[in-house]
Amino acid sequence: MPGLVVFNRRWSIGSDDLPVPAMILVFLNSVWVIALVSMVIEVHMTDGWRGDCSGGFLWYPIMTIGLLALLTVNDVFIAVQSAKGGVFDKKARHNIPVLLYIRTALLVVETIWACSGCVLLNWKLRTSQCDSSDLVYTLLCVVVGSNMVVIFFTLLTLYMSFDSAGRTFTKFQNLQQNSADNSTSSEPTLRKLRDLHEEKWTSRVTAGFCCAALRKPSDKAVFNKIAILLADYFDNLDVVLSDFIAGMFLLRKQQKSAHADTVQQPTNDIYQYLSGMAISPRTKFLTLKDENMQSEFTCMLHFAEYALAAYGYQGQYFFYPAKACCRINICGRCRGCPSRQDERILVGDNCCQCQYAAITTCSPLSSEDDFIYGNYENKPNFPSYFVCLDHTYKKVVLCIRGTLSIRDALIDLQGDSTKLDDIHPSWKGHRGMVAAADNIFAELTEHQILESAFDRCPTSGYSLLVTGHSLGAGVAPIISFRLREKYPHLYCYAFSPPGGLLR
Repeated sequence: MPGLVVFNRRWSIGSDDLPVPAMILVFLNSVWVIALVSMVIEVHMTDGWRGDCSGGFLWYPIMTIGLLALLTVNDVFIAVQSAKGGVFDKKARHNIPVLLYIRTALLVVETIWACSGCVLLNWKLRTSQCDSSDLVYTLLCVVVGSNMVVIFFTLLTLYMSFDSAGRTFTKFQNLQQNSADNSTSSEPTLRKLRDLHEEKWTSRVTAGFCCAALRKPSDKAVFNKIAILLADYFDNLDVVLSDFIAGMFLLRKQQKSAHADTVQQPTNDIYQYLSGMAISPRTKFLTLKDENMQSEFTCMLHFAEYALAAYGYQGQYFFYPAKACCRINICGRCRGCPSRQDERILVGDNCCQCQYAAITTCSPLSSEDDFIYGNYENKPNFPSYFVCLDHTYKKVVLCIRGTLSIRDALIDLQGDSTKLDDIHPSWKGHRGMVAAADNIFAELTEHQILESAFDRCPTSGYSLLVTGHSLGAGVAPIISFRLREKYPHLYCYAFSPPGGLLR
């Protein structure tokens, strides 16, 4: 559904997105009307609006009831009109802009009226005409305060649906429709539109990831990269957020329907679909009866435990909420404990060494002495990882953590491609994961971490193994290609790697 055009500006909502918000306002305004009518009747039967507090006060609730009635009628019309037609049938909702103009005027009046109510209540209280415990004063305070809350959330909704590039977008569309030579007359407007889109997405990404605590200019460049990617991707798409949400549900429904139709067709031999894959008599399953296959599968499960242990104590509480405390042994590790053991090389751990405790106790490590190095600072474009020794399979393990923090999510969002010329001239990779692999590779090389790990191997015959899950599974193959020249017998196990790029 194209964005709604009101006040000669495109907004980030569609004309078919209004039924639910309008009906919520109808419900709330109806509650206020009932409360006010009840109050008017109650005070009228008590003192006939002649008391010190209620005297001369009847006009305010009566006019408020009238204003709320007008708002309720207008919101009902908006809900009914917005529910008409299909997704792309804009003509069925052609009255929506007019109704929104009326609603805006009523919102201004409602705001002024609520503010005047606050002034009036304050004046009544200061002149000692009302007591704060008086029924009339209390009920009117509730009604005025409730109206203020509704006005606040209405203005917040307007702010969230505001599109800073909306006016330029509308101007560009008009130029395209009216100009015979779109390439020349609309080019300046198009450039301005692209700049506004980048500014808009930069502010959105910065606000959405304010907790990432990126203060350095080089760190904030991550926001700019993501904003440019999103601006380019959504540049010429006149769609709103509800379209993407509905599209994802409809796409999944269409996939299920297509799979069901395919299974029911008598001309094919597909039994069912498992995780999107067709199951037929030709499908080859894992044959665990074969000793070599079983051995390889057991090896994969063994190193999958490292990939899960890389999530640290947060991951343990997520995967095993009922027994995480029993799995992680942090006794004697706090800085205040006199029995604290010697510190291991794990950068970015907390005072109780919870990350180190989770890795060493929840992974297949034979002893804590086999832990070589770890970096859990979680800097921008630098996922957490650790290096250890596995004596069961005689491996030096480089394990990269998956997405767990906000900064990890920033790596995921850098979803455009970048060239991998040093690996293969025609290969491209996920920009964020390539940057993460480069940063880890640089630290490994600078501090000779892998060389130190091999020096601590008790016997010869050890080889390098790189593993990770999710984000770590995307970074692991890239860094494996970087290391393969020096470690030709390297293995890489990537569990649930990402499957695509935005461009």
